[in-house]
Amino acid sequence: QAEATTLSKNFSDIKKELNAKLGNFNNNNNNGLKNEPIYAKVNKKKTQGQTASLEEPIYAQVAKKVNAKIDRLNQIASGLGGVGQAAG
Repeated sequence: QAEATTLSKNFSDIKKELNAKLGNFNNNNNNGLKNEPIYAKVNKKKTQGQTASLEEPIYAQVAKKVNAKIDRLNQIASGLGGVGQAAG
């Protein structure tokens, strides 16, 4: 059970770190990046005069997927203690 708690804490720390690093990407509407990647500039040119795309930037999608995975691992890790006790 101690192992599961340690695992869960590690995942939690990783998630916080990722959120800190990736969080600013989630809210930027393509304006927040100082050094905008070339594909973002190209996409902006394409969408001028059109309605804004509802598609999320790829880094926002990745951040969400990573966070979902970490949440899942946290659930599994927190369940490990219970499983051990039930079996014992």
